[in-house]
Amino acid sequence: MSTRVKRRRILLLLLVVTLPCAVVIGLGLRTLGQERELAEKRLSDERARLEQDIGAGLAQELAEEAGGGKDVLALAIHEGSVQPPWQAIRVRDAGERFRSTIRRGETEEFARDDPTTALVAYRRAAAVAETPFETATALLAVARVQAKLARRSEAIDLYAELLETPGATVDEDGIPFALYAATRLGDLESSSPTVVSRLQRVDLAGAWLRPEATYMLRSAVGTLPKGDAVEALARRVDQRIDVIEVVMALLDAEQSGPGFWARPVPSDGAEPQWRLDAGDRWLVAALGGVEEPRVVIVPTAAVFGRVERSEKLAGGRLGAFRIVARGANEEPLDPRFPDLAVRFDNVDDLVASDLRPQLTFYLVTLLLVIALTLFGGLLLWRDVRRDVEMAEMRSQFVSSVSHELRTPLTSIRMFAETLRDRPSGAEAPADDFLEIIIGESERLTRLLDNVLNFSKIERGSKIYHLDSMRLEEAVESARRALAFSLEQHGFELIVDVEEGLPLAHADRDAIEQAVLNLLTNAVKYSNGERRIELCLRRDGQFGAIEVTDHGIGIRPEDRERIFEPFYRVKHPQLEHVPGTGLGLALVRHIADAHQGDVTVESSPGQGSTFRLRIPLEGIDA
Repeated sequence: MSTRVKRRRILLLLLVVTLPCAVVIGLGLRTLGQERELAEKRLSDERARLEQDIGAGLAQELAEEAGGGKDVLALAIHEGSVQPPWQAIRVRDAGERFRSTIRRGETEEFARDDPTTALVAYRRAAAVAETPFETATALLAVARVQAKLARRSEAIDLYAELLETPGATVDEDGIPFALYAATRLGDLESSSPTVVSRLQRVDLAGAWLRPEATYMLRSAVGTLPKGDAVEALARRVDQRIDVIEVVMALLDAEQSGPGFWARPVPSDGAEPQWRLDAGDRWLVAALGGVEEPRVVIVPTAAVFGRVERSEKLAGGRLGAFRIVARGANEEPLDPRFPDLAVRFDNVDDLVASDLRPQLTFYLVTLLLVIALTLFGGLLLWRDVRRDVEMAEMRSQFVSSVSHELRTPLTSIRMFAETLRDRPSGAEAPADDFLEIIIGESERLTRLLDNVLNFSKIERGSKIYHLDSMRLEEAVESARRALAFSLEQHGFELIVDVEEGLPLAHADRDAIEQAVLNLLTNAVKYSNGERRIELCLRRDGQFGAIEVTDHGIGIRPEDRERIFEPFYRVKHPQLEHVPGTGLGLALVRHIADAHQGDVTVESSPGQGSTFRLRIPLEGIDA
């Protein structure tokens, strides 16, 4: 087969295989893309519905929290300005007599550095004090001077007394005297276990401290030894500072123009808008309408946690979610919460899980199509190859038959013309010429019989006439038919027939033809070795006819195929050996028709033994 023909066959097979696969892959990818779009659309709709429910749940939680939550701060709005909670802290003024006495003590303490004289002046001021503010001011000054005079116990007692001062009693800067006392006690008793408990007595819940006082309190707590009580107090102070910073941010915003709280939501059922502070820890909204406007500050942690843990909201197909500050590319959770967004943990997994059945289906379909296409391609390849090989074998068969016919016909014509043209009375080996003509005629007859029998086999019209016979007779008849030809070519035929074999139920002409074909093959492939053995013996319930040559032998890969019609072994030594490729195919068909078999034992270069087995009569298996 030419390289061009092989290339065309390969291209045809690739086209047959790849074209259906490409179509299926294209359709599958397109369908998967549509399925993905539908899955994302369904998921988007489901997410939008859930976000509406989350927004409603968050609004309800904030409404309940704003109505009475313990960590909620409500700030009044007056003329469009936010009123900080510490604005209500009132700073008291002292009387003239008290102020003059305190000034004398401060002069002695700081200007003249005479704490003893200053102590006398401060005690006199405490004696003339008429208000809690004046009393606390005098006691704080006395405790300070006692500490300077190294009277530590007296100073501690005075600071402890000042701790009992109400939180509303503050100095000119709005800082509670109790906080001063707690700070001083922290300096004097830093290792005492009572310092923390005394510092905790600064009333943070009952009244708001000014920002300066709150920062002062955080500094004082930071100097204390670490412990559970100190950490709890530090968290409490940090929470209050967070609120102060939110309020300060609102006050700073007023400097650039009126904020959203300048137009509070009317109290007629309209929804407020909640804004997130810069630290993402507080939500701020204007409530109360025009009659009682106020700004409400609600901590986000507790409210978000309750919404995120809600079984109704978090138990759906989208699973767990988180309420977070909205990013630049995210949609707002709700018009009421423009600074918030919702993030779901398994959105990508849901799209993948929705597509997994379709993807599995299309993969299975694709694999099935590829498998069927490959199978069909292989069948096509095999059929095309078989047809091409059959065409080649038929072409070779025609050539071989022509050659086989020409050879005996040429011999017959040549010797017939020799007999005709010999001179009258001349002596010539006429009997030898006639034997040659007869032998070539028989050879020609066998060749035609092979072709005709194979044609009948192909049409299914070949009929064998089975009858009781002796296999020895068929073997002897075949030997006689080839005796002259073997003698002419210098072959020695060794015949070994076992006597007393049972009869066989067979077609004598067919058995003789099979033996003749085996002997003819042995002659063709002897390759100079002129000895052939023909043996008939019993093999169990069979009569075995064996033909052995000592020629070129047969390769293992060719042993089974030599019984195929038109097949001839490709071997350099066999290029000029005539043959049609039908002899062994007919032998196998004869063996099968008689319920026997034909086998071969061979090794390259060591000859071959063909064994034809025919069942014998009257012998049980």
